[in-house]
Parts: sequence; C-alpha cells; structure tokens
Amino acid sequence: MTTRAEYDQLRSEIERHNRLYYDQAAPEISDAEYDRLYDRLEAIEAEHPEWVTPDSPTQVVGGHAVERFEKAEHRLPMLSLEKAYDKEEIAAWIASMERELGRSVEWTFTVEPKIDGDSLELVYEKGALTLAATRGDGRVGENVTHTVRTIRGLPQSLAGAPELAEIRGEAYLELADFRELNRKLQEKGEESFVNPRNLVSGSLKQKDARVTKSRPLKFIAYGLGSLKGKKFATHADVLTWFSSLRFEIPEVKLCRNADEIHAYWEEQAAKRDALPHEIDGIVVKVNDLSLRDQLGARSKSPRWAIAYKFPAREETTQVQDIEWNVGRSGKITPVAKLKPVFISGVTVSNASLHNVAQLKRLDVRKRDTVLVTRAGDVIPYIVKVIEARRPEDAEIPAIPSQCPVCRAAVEVTETDILCNNSFACPAQFKKAIDHFCSRATMNIEGLGPEWIEQLVEKGLVKSLADLYALDPAKLLTLERM
Repeated sequence: MTTRAEYDQLRSEIERHNRLYYDQAAPEISDAEYDRLYDRLEAIEAEHPEWVTPDSPTQVVGGHAVERFEKAEHRLPMLSLEKAYDKEEIAAWIASMERELGRSVEWTFTVEPKIDGDSLELVYEKGALTLAATRGDGRVGENVTHTVRTIRGLPQSLAGAPELAEIRGEAYLELADFRELNRKLQEKGEESFVNPRNLVSGSLKQKDARVTKSRPLKFIAYGLGSLKGKKFATHADVLTWFSSLRFEIPEVKLCRNADEIHAYWEEQAAKRDALPHEIDGIVVKVNDLSLRDQLGARSKSPRWAIAYKFPAREETTQVQDIEWNVGRSGKITPVAKLKPVFISGVTVSNASLHNVAQLKRLDVRKRDTVLVTRAGDVIPYIVKVIEARRPEDAEIPAIPSQCPVCRAAVEVTETDILCNNSFACPAQFKKAIDHFCSRATMNIEGLGPEWIEQLVEKGLVKSLADLYALDPAKLLTLERM
C-alpha cells in the first residue's frame, strides 16, 4: 500500500529528473531507470486518481521553458509517445484503438526507426522559416531559431509552400561526429557529453550560434503540427511531401498487424549497430489521418502512435569493488566489479576501466553509482559517475605499487601500470598460453582458460614448448578431463 507521502516523494524525484534531462541536458539516471520510476508513478495514480493534478509528470510532457530563451507556444501540443516493449503490448494497443472506435478496422500502420535526438518544431509561414522551437513541456518550448538556422541542409524556405506549415522532427548527430566532437572537447580540457542526444540538446541551447554551427547537427522530419492551405489523406503522403521539400525523412514501411510490426522491429534491432546514428526503437503510427482525428489524444500522448522500444543499452548500478587484472603484455587494468545489472539482453557484473588515466578521469570509487553502457558486442564500460548519488563512504581505489599476482614492482607511466616480470608472472604466462592456443595463432581446440589454469597451477606447463610434451596419464588427473 503506497502512502501519499511516498507518492509525493516519487513525483518530486521524477520532476527533478525531468529538469536535469530536458532543461540542463545532464541526466543522472538511465532512460530505463527513469521509465521504471515513471511506470511506478502511473501505477500509483491508477490506484489513487484523486491524487492526480494537472501538473503531475504523467500529465505534462518533458521539461519547461528555461528563462534565458524566449518562450514559444505550440499551436498544437507536441505530445510524447506511449511505450511498448513486446509484441503483446503492440497487440493490446491495437485492440485499445478498436475499442475506442467501437469497431474493428483494416489497419495500415507506418513504422520507422526512432532516432535518438532532440525534438523540434519548425514553423514556416508563406514558405519562410520564422520559428524553431524545442518540445519543452509539450505546450511551451524554447525559441532556438538562431541555432537551428545553422543546421546544414535545413531548408530556410519552402518552394510552393502553404500559408502555414509546422514541420516536426528530430535534431540528431551521427556517432562518428559525436566521438570526434567529444575527443576535441577532452583535448581542450572541457567536459565531454555522455551521449549524442545530450550533445544535440546542449548545441541547440547555445547563446552563441557559432558554437552550434561548428557541430554537424542534422534534422529529420517525421510529422506535422498545424497546416493551413494543404491537405493529406495519409501519413505516408505527408512524408513524401517532406521529401519533395528537401527534408531528410526516415525509412518507412507499411504494416498491417502486430506480427508485421514485430518483424520490422526485429529487422531494425538486428542492424542497429551498423547504423551511423543511434536509434532506441521504432515508432508505429496509424497511417490514415482521418482515423487519427477520430482517435484523438490523452493528456500526454496520442492514441494513434506508440514507441516500440529496444532493450536498454544503459543502466545505472553500484560499483562494489575495483580489482586489478594483469594482461598478456603485463598491462595492469582496473576492472569495476558491479552489482549485476541487465543491459541489452546480458547480465553485466564487470566493466573495464581500461587504464589508470581513465580511472582518474572518471574518478570512479568503490560504492559509487555509475552509468554503464553496452552497445552490440562491445565490452561493457562506465560512461560516468553519478556524483549526486555518491555516498560519504565512497572509497578512492589505491593504485598498486606491485603486481597483484606475482608481487613484482611495477612500472608506472602517464596512462598505464606495467608488470615487467614477463613469463615469471603467472597471470601473463596463462594469458600468453591462451593467445598461443587461440584460433588466430595455433588453433589448438579444447584448451581454454580453465584447462590452462590447471596446467600451470599443477606445474605441467612451464613453457609454451611443454604443451607438446604433455603426459596423457597426468592429464587424466585434471578436473573434468
């Protein structure tokens, strides 16, 4: 049973995270963690509708207009999207629309990748770009016309345009450009950005548009706000019109049911890592605009669209310890032992910190709360420490003065710690055997780390040559032989 005090505390926490995310581009928690808080708030409000007020996070969209930018009111609200995480939830969404309409429908949906950027509304009056605004709280955003005008390839005027056209879309940054910009910021000693979305948001809200111009932002158009002087029958027709106006548009496919939508979701998930930009799911929309008008919207989201999300790639968790691993070359690497967390379909309990320089730059301490990411098959790594959640007893790790395995003195460079004890160091020797037996070298099948550990510990292998003189009788004494 949730008390009113617990509800108020949760609501305040979500409002704080909204300000950090939308107004300051400095989130302290992952999207997945935020979604869990938000889902809990929705569940509580379903049980206690008498507690809900118009300014609840479930009733408003995003952040609020910051004071240093002029406010820009949207003629039609820029609503957020309801989320789904599996095919059953997509089927339930379709069924809910049929209940709303009171009849079954031969559906056609447009499905498109959900690019992870910052939403914008571009207002064109008689063909001229007169305003660019952020989403803000969905009803009032920030006027960022001066920075949006610097986005390369963005049409400043529309040939043959109607009296009024509000074109909505996403400002985004390609991953290669994001990495290069972060590298330059780090070289200058400036703070880097956690992800492309935050960098885009920070770029749009620059007072000096020259800063924005120096960053290769892009814009992709995905929908309409108000429109006067032109009519369309379907969303697909709208996107075709956008393309004729020289806007970039998303790849779109037409689907008829939950099975086809899920198949497209799987297709996009499979090629996610090969894309030049980040996507975090797909967006499903009713194609027929007259049906959209009949379905209408809730206070925060349209009934006719839904975001079908991918599993989270980022999560927050706690550093339980920091250990030091010795590699084949003698490099001693700090590894964060994490409270297990589920990311991209895998339980993650370790994250490499790469070297001492990285450990110091991130300032990771034992018992810190950290943001961990895992993209595709990449080894999980720590993006940043959530300093606002650092406990008083957070422990700074001691830099080793000797090898944690062989106890030999170490060499300390600007970035690394090295054990120069070579094969006399058991850790280096075991890693050398593993490399020697690998498919890329001698391709010795069946001799993995567990066997190597036993062979070295029992003194059966003291050099690489010993691998070719092993006694079968002694091998039979090993565990699992």
